Amino acid sequence: MEDYTHYKQEQANYHAEPARVDALGDFLDIPFADQTFDYLITSHVIEHVPNLLAAYVESSRVVKDGGVFFCIFPNRNAEPTDRIRALTTLEQMIDAYEKRVDMSTIDAHLWRGHHLVFSRH
Repeated sequence: MEDYTHYKQEQANYHAEPARVDALGDFLDIPFADQTFDYLITSHVIEHVPNLLAAYVESSRVVKDGGVFFCIFPNRNAEPTDRIRALTTLEQMIDAYEKRVDMSTIDAHLWRGHHLVFSRH
């Protein structure tokens, strides 16, 4: 709830109502049964997840066969602290997956900000 409260406050800074959130939880342990959704959308969430590949596997578990997982990533240049950070490499993503990294295995300050940094290219 702390992160959701922060999100709501950030939206207020833009004089905009926050988008409705349908579920709060851990992206690596989505609290829904297998093949629940025809369509799953996340916006500006995946960059906070320390294990991108596990998040994709978990997302595919709750999306029905033939369903869509639509994931919106942030523009790297939108967050000043991301501009100077190295991009997250495929090797880093594989390493996190193999080591089963999750929110409980790393310090909160490492995922409260952007844990992963991506490029549009």
